[in-house]
Amino acid sequence: ARGRVAIPIGINTSTTYSRTYSVYNKFLNINRLRHVVDPELSLNFTPIVTQDPEDLNQFDGTDAIDSYQSVKLGLRNRLQTKRGKPGKEQTVDVVDIGSDLIIFPGNAGLNRKRDDYLGWYLKANLTDKVSFSTVGNEINLRKGGVDVFNFGLRYAPSPQLSFSTGSRFVDDISTTVFLGTSLSVNDKWSVNLSQQYAFRTDITDDDSRSLYSGANVTRYLHDWILTMSLAQIGTREDDNIFSFNILPRGLGIATPSLRTLGAMIPPALKPKQN
Repeated sequence: ARGRVAIPIGINTSTTYSRTYSVYNKFLNINRLRHVVDPELSLNFTPIVTQDPEDLNQFDGTDAIDSYQSVKLGLRNRLQTKRGKPGKEQTVDVVDIGSDLIIFPGNAGLNRKRDDYLGWYLKANLTDKVSFSTVGNEINLRKGGVDVFNFGLRYAPSPQLSFSTGSRFVDDISTTVFLGTSLSVNDKWSVNLSQQYAFRTDITDDDSRSLYSGANVTRYLHDWILTMSLAQIGTREDDNIFSFNILPRGLGIATPSLRTLGAMIPPALKPKQN
């Protein structure tokens, strides 16, 4: 057995500024606007690791721990309004946009394998029925260009029905499109359909292909939730999965997961459960 010591040090500081404006718009359902600004500074260091991880057998992330340092400068902006029936209004983020500058100074330890990047996101609840989001995006500052880009669009014509679509781009790996719909038939039954398609997989070739297709039916009982799922994994031939789950209501709903090449779909792109 081998033992080693790693000493992490971190500092995080942030504050909040806000101002309210008398702005009204019936089409966008705007009932005054509040602008909220959240600047943030974060410093993280692991200056001491008593043994080089390359001398260890790599079984998990703990074995890969090495000296590390990063600086994060973040800025978040939100435009908020009140929406809902009179007397039951709730605060809603009409627009939520933020960016983070991540710097890895020096070339020691893990820093030699990481590039500085600019991360950013945008979430917009355009109306009560339409929302847009692009989260987890990264711009590589060393080589230039976009490393990761995601976007999602959701339309809910009624509380019982919603449609969602989106795309995920990972440089030199994949470009995928996601589609999903959710229908709450009544208080006892709901149906979810989902599809993921890759225009470029980069697994063995650049052929376009379906990566995932799934259907999920849920039955709500008094104390239990029954879920039946059928899924097809396109990256493996003849890989069809059928599952049946019974869960207590307190544990939530078992749903099939849309899969990418080693990455889960961002939560904003998944069909919502009613």
